[in-house]
Amino acid sequence: MQLNKTLFNLLFFLCLLNACKKDRIEGDNAVMLGTWHSTTTTLGCGIIVGIPTNPHLKLEIMESGRYKLYRDNDKIESGRTQIINGFVTFKSIKNGSELNDKVVRYFNADTLGIDLNNCGDDFAFRFVR
Repeated sequence: MQLNKTLFNLLFFLCLLNACKKDRIEGDNAVMLGTWHSTTTTLGCGIIVGIPTNPHLKLEIMESGRYKLYRDNDKIESGRTQIINGFVTFKSIKNGSELNDKVVRYFNADTLGIDLNNCGDDFAFRFVR
C-alpha cells in the first residue's frame, strides 16, 4: 500500500513538472535574447505618433524561456515564452497583463514587433535594442 502511494506521488510530481511548459529561446529565435526598449508605433489605421504608445517599457528575454517587462524601473510583468504555431508567445504569470498571449510577429537583430494593432497595419508593441 505504501509503495502505491509513493508511486502515485512521484507520478503526480512528474506531471506537475511537465505542466509548467516553457520553451527555450534558441535557433533563429536566439536573436530575440537580451534587453529591448519600447519605441514609436502607430495608434492604428496609419495614424503615426511621435511618442511610444506603450512608453518607457523595457523587455528582457532570457534564453531559459523567461521574460520580464518593466515600466521605467518597476517590474510590471514576468512570465514564460512558448512556441505556439511556430511563433514565440508570451505567457504571463497573471492574466490581463500587457504581453500575456501576445505573439512576436517580426524580429531581427535590432527590432522586435509584438502583435498587430487594431487595423493590422503596425505592431501593438515595437521594441529596439
